[in-house]
Amino acid sequence: MCVKLSAVLIQTILFLIINVSNISEAQDHRYARYFAQRNHRALQVPSHFKDTVSLKVYYESHCPGSVKFFKEQLAPSLERLGRHLDVHMIPYGHAKTDYENGRYTFECQHGDIECYGNMLHACAIEVAQNNTKAALFNACIMERTNDYNTLNYLVNSCGYQYNISANAIWETMNTGRAAILLKGYGDETHALRPRYVPYVVLDGAVADSVTTNHLGYFACRLLNPRLSACDTVIYRSNKFIMILKCLFSLLAISFAYSTYIDPGNNAIELYAHHNYESLQINKSGDKVDVRLYYECMCPYCIDFYTNTLTKTVEKLGAYIDLKTYPYGNAKRKEENGKTVIECQHGEDECYGNKLHACAIDLLKNTTRSVAYISCMMSGQWQDAGSNDKGANRCGKKMGINAKEIIKCAKGKKGEELLEYYGEETEKDVPDRDGVPWSLINGKYVNGELDKWLATICAALDQPPPQCKKM
Repeated sequence: MCVKLSAVLIQTILFLIINVSNISEAQDHRYARYFAQRNHRALQVPSHFKDTVSLKVYYESHCPGSVKFFKEQLAPSLERLGRHLDVHMIPYGHAKTDYENGRYTFECQHGDIECYGNMLHACAIEVAQNNTKAALFNACIMERTNDYNTLNYLVNSCGYQYNISANAIWETMNTGRAAILLKGYGDETHALRPRYVPYVVLDGAVADSVTTNHLGYFACRLLNPRLSACDTVIYRSNKFIMILKCLFSLLAISFAYSTYIDPGNNAIELYAHHNYESLQINKSGDKVDVRLYYECMCPYCIDFYTNTLTKTVEKLGAYIDLKTYPYGNAKRKEENGKTVIECQHGEDECYGNKLHACAIDLLKNTTRSVAYISCMMSGQWQDAGSNDKGANRCGKKMGINAKEIIKCAKGKKGEELLEYYGEETEKDVPDRDGVPWSLINGKYVNGELDKWLATICAALDQPPPQCKKM
């Protein structure tokens, strides 16, 4: 064990020394190159610094991730960098556009209030004629509320704060211009077909989660001349502080090894140093209880299911007792003596959840049902997701009788299953603050694949060879 621990510590020290020196050199180009290389979807990152960095943001006004990005990353970055960050906003996301009776209508992921918010954003962009001011204004009015009065109040209040005419915004809304603007943003979004939002493109390169969570820092790495704003503690790494952080990290790693690694058990070597917090979980013999609460049209659920869950089942399926609950943030209510379920993303999601529930019920095989549902969810943005088209497509692909699943979803059995999953979800996780929500041996674990695998491996009395480094 000591030999392995020493080897890991040496590797970690070398890695940190290299990266500390990279980050601390203010005129270094390495991070611009690193940003391009780490992301296979990157389009182009310039080889030289420049005066302005372009930023495109595809988003929707009520998406939790979009709200977080605008308030915690985009607005603070713009306040510091101003004109040096050339932002272009596309407020549309996963909405749909229809043309009825001579006018455009929209169906948005988070309901009518989001369509209203998207149009307010579109009007602000046109009225402000200054993308920086418009972005700050839009960040100011972004609240996850279903109250139109609150939104209207924010328009007036934020308009005053950022010197944007609220009256001009209301005029643009009332004349129908807002719908035309939103339709244009819809066309721009559909041309790209982003799988998730916020979808951020920094200087032509698709930003990953590291970049979007440190937007100002990465923008500064691309700017020349160096700006005083980039020298603040937010954007410039202090070498001394970083070294202290590195030392604390090494101590934590050492503590994790000494506390959790059994010298005679090499099976959890894979993740012990990477996710040591995960190892604090009750042992459960040769099977680990894994539960996932989700809904079929939530973008985060789609990403979680098709990546983390599917890959976990592929690697450790024989060692987990998996239960999935296709219900999510739906709500049950009684109408005329009958239970009615309203889903977060509308009736289509309720039907999709029923398809998932029926697939689980009829296939009687966890691995097979996960693969089938993952197939449906992976086609969500090609109009073949959790619907009849997706069910038939994936049924044909996997040799599954989709007709029986569809028949179940459209009948009484589908309603009963959805109501059952609603009862179980509300009983098991009444205090959940969103979905996907996952429990491993009763402990909440976030959606990172490594975190999941580490936690499952740590919960097994005898971790299998799959728990070794893959």
